[in-house]
Amino acid sequence: MLPIRCEIMLRDFFDLPEGARKLIMYYAISMFDSVGFFVVFYMFALGFTVITIGALYSYLLILTAVLEFVLGRLIDIKLPPKYLMIIVEVLGSIYWLMLYYAKTLLDFVILYSFSAIIGIFMVAYRPIERDLYPQDRLDVAYKHHMFWPYFAQFVLVLIYGYILQYDFLGVFKALMVFAAAMCVLRALYIMLYIPKTKPIIRKNEEQAMGKQSLPRSLLWIMSAEILMVVAFDIAPTFILANYLFNIMKVDIFRISLIYSLGGLMGALSAMMYDKARRISGYNMIYISILALGIFPLIIYCSQYSEYSFLIVLLAMLITYFFWPIWWIIHEVIIMRSVPSNLRGTIFGALSATKTILVIPLPILAALLTSINPLTPFLAQAILFLILMPLYYQALKGLQ
Repeated sequence: MLPIRCEIMLRDFFDLPEGARKLIMYYAISMFDSVGFFVVFYMFALGFTVITIGALYSYLLILTAVLEFVLGRLIDIKLPPKYLMIIVEVLGSIYWLMLYYAKTLLDFVILYSFSAIIGIFMVAYRPIERDLYPQDRLDVAYKHHMFWPYFAQFVLVLIYGYILQYDFLGVFKALMVFAAAMCVLRALYIMLYIPKTKPIIRKNEEQAMGKQSLPRSLLWIMSAEILMVVAFDIAPTFILANYLFNIMKVDIFRISLIYSLGGLMGALSAMMYDKARRISGYNMIYISILALGIFPLIIYCSQYSEYSFLIVLLAMLITYFFWPIWWIIHEVIIMRSVPSNLRGTIFGALSATKTILVIPLPILAALLTSINPLTPFLAQAILFLILMPLYYQALKGLQ
């Protein structure tokens, strides 16, 4: 069964347009940056507290928010997303070299300020997906968009975790230099292989640009995405990292095992997406959200069991399996709803809105840990379940 499924996956992949395949492969090689999973553990090893890290995350979001909309609008007017992707990689290389020398709080304030600049240019990614992924095969495109990066994560995070366990600080320093070099190589890849795209504006669209209204289903789906991001950011990754590393004293290799096996589950989920979609259609999104609402409750309850690590692992595997299914369906809906000539403006505004709303959440999550290290996960579970009526409204207009 698995060899047949792999054969179907490969055939599907090579049936996609060349530009879509090259963009998907770019996302796969971007997973060499999976070393970023370990940055927060590096900060803990340097002596930073969860409150300090939360404050730094919020500071990063404040700096990123405003210019995302402006840059998105420029993408629609005359700025090809490809050029912004190159800037992301060049700045990313500098980021890793800055992290190499960062030790003090001031160093990390400067580092996070620089990271905010990078975040502004990352608004380019969804517009270029809108340009390169074929509208009549979005399901296939996003299935591979999830499969290849997750499979790369499965392999790379396990390797990183294995070598980091022997000398965490020393090896992590070497991996920073490696990550910087990979950013430069990816910038060259973009220059050589990623097409320069621009909005596809037809005559009737050009005449209607001044009076174009957005579909109601798009507004609902955008609201659902914003709430999904808020749900994840009320319990950001450093909360679980703090629980595993500082409280449970889990070693780096076992932590890497969580994210490596998570990558494997994500890849399997993408492989099984076609079958799940045929059985349940858009209703699969409700099943995915329900599963995502259960996983934080499992993590919260893990602290009361002697098998805490295994329970957290189970919860993360559930997340990694259902997250790609949710994301594929969500992206198919939103990409089909966003007008080509407004793809930068809409995604820029959406990104800026999400960033502004989540600014206080990292520091709030850090403060909630004073009640219980896992309190943020209770809030997260509630927010996930609120997503149900939003998607009901969004999907009602599509059925």
